[in-house]
Amino acid sequence: MPYVAKGDLSVRWPQQYRRTFILGPDHGFRTILHFECIPGRCRIEVNGRLVLIHDPGELPFDCDVTDYVREGENSIFFEVSGLSKAEESARVFIEEMRYQRMSRQGYLRPIVLERRPKVSVEDVTIVTKIEPRKVLQASIVVTNASTEVRAIELIASVGDWCSELQQLSVPGGTAVRVNLSRIWPDVPLWNPETATLHFLKINLSECGKLIDSHIERFGFREVRIDGDRLLLNGYPLLVRRDTDLGYGWNSDEDVRRILLQLRNRGFWG
Repeated sequence: MPYVAKGDLSVRWPQQYRRTFILGPDHGFRTILHFECIPGRCRIEVNGRLVLIHDPGELPFDCDVTDYVREGENSIFFEVSGLSKAEESARVFIEEMRYQRMSRQGYLRPIVLERRPKVSVEDVTIVTKIEPRKVLQASIVVTNASTEVRAIELIASVGDWCSELQQLSVPGGTAVRVNLSRIWPDVPLWNPETATLHFLKINLSECGKLIDSHIERFGFREVRIDGDRLLLNGYPLLVRRDTDLGYGWNSDEDVRRILLQLRNRGFWG
């Protein structure tokens, strides 16, 4: 379900959405709904059955609907209320929040339905350090949604570097964490001028057959505070930004145009 940005002040809550979709045989895969950004409490139903009530809003989350879908036609229904529980408790801000949320749709990013293998990369956390030496650290969570113990091989790569082969034994219904590290003395650093990005590729194999592949994008940088100074990669950074872009834009092109204008005026926000 693609999101289309709008600044419609006539929006009222709750917002309700319904969509049908067709699924083929699962072939041992899980069926996942991915929500990137929902502004408030969200109730999700698949084929008339309650799957999840998610709160708070604004944060990405996955919803495993494997046990709720069937081969053939399926339906999804979700309802978004205007405020999360935490926001409702902050009554001093409630009127301002209601005004802001009236200018939004019920969801702020695309909603994606995907099929994932029973054994897959569930989460990746990347930490980059500059001092005392440049080090990349990656923490990878591999989950096994089947009922059997699976013998998995994991290998990760970025640029011209490739990790050692990791042999994993993942019991059914559990997850294991793998920690990798690379010393990278000549790594191109991220900064606001170049915005250099790197891509960590993770492959999972079983019996020599690739079963899952995941790519994680990241910038190599280190931010820390030194007294009253903010340091980026060891150098002082003066941060200036606009306080609020507002909700008057109507397309991705509008957002790019506004951000480019701010960047040309010396803002980093």
